Amino acid sequence: MGGDCLRLIPFPGPLREAYAAASPRWEACRLTYLHLDERGTSVTVGLDTTDLPAVPPAAWHGEVFNAVQFFLRFDEVRHLRATGWTLSPHTPLTLAAGRDGMLEVTLGEGPFPFTFHAPTARVTTVRPYLAACSP
Repeated sequence: MGGDCLRLIPFPGPLREAYAAASPRWEACRLTYLHLDERGTSVTVGLDTTDLPAVPPAAWHGEVFNAVQFFLRFDEVRHLRATGWTLSPHTPLTLAAGRDGMLEVTLGEGPFPFTFHAPTARVTTVRPYLAACSP
């Protein structure tokens, strides 16, 4: 899975402008959050990246940051399957366009991945932040 997978998701104006030349590398995105909406049919996935935009949005001026967090909300989720899955920052996340026009999402690998399909995804929140350095 290459960086092109993020092109499947419509980024909001400021983020699209910031990452116009190249979206964050998919392999540089780390899974940090997962929420299944118990009242509806959405799944929200949170990702962090240290791939910073070449031209940060004007709203970020004055901010001190070395990472960006964004949330992807998948609506009208279908074919949800979760068996024995555990979230970790190193959990692989695969996003692909299915033949039926649906987005195919897989978290994890091996015999028990967490999978679902959704017709759309959108970025709901984007924020820069100062991440702690790893030793």
